[in-house]
Amino acid sequence: MIENFYNPLLADNVTGEMIYQCTRSKVLASLFRRLGANTAGEGVRFRSCKSWMEMFDDNLLEVADYVLGEEWNEPLPRWQKLSFLCKEKYQALVELRKSQLIN
Repeated sequence: MIENFYNPLLADNVTGEMIYQCTRSKVLASLFRRLGANTAGEGVRFRSCKSWMEMFDDNLLEVADYVLGEEWNEPLPRWQKLSFLCKEKYQALVELRKSQLIN
C-alpha cells in the first residue's frame, strides 16, 4: 500500500485530525484544498508515522518492507508547515504482513 505520512509539529496526529476536520467542513473545505489538503473523503490518509504504526499493530500487522516514494517527498514550504501544524510529509510504499505473535 502507498500511504501519506504527516508528522506533526505538536501532539501526535494533530495534523491529520485538523486537516480532516477542516476539509470536511463545508465552510473551510475550499480554503484548505487551495492550501494543498484534500482528504478525498478519507480522513485516515493524513496520519503520522507513529499513528500508522499503532494502527497496523492494533490490527495485528507488521511492516515487512518500507520504501520512500521519490516523487512526492519534497520539503514542505514554511507556510504549509504552519497552516497544517506539520513538521514533515512524505509518501511511502509499505508492505505489511500478519504479526507473528509469541504465545
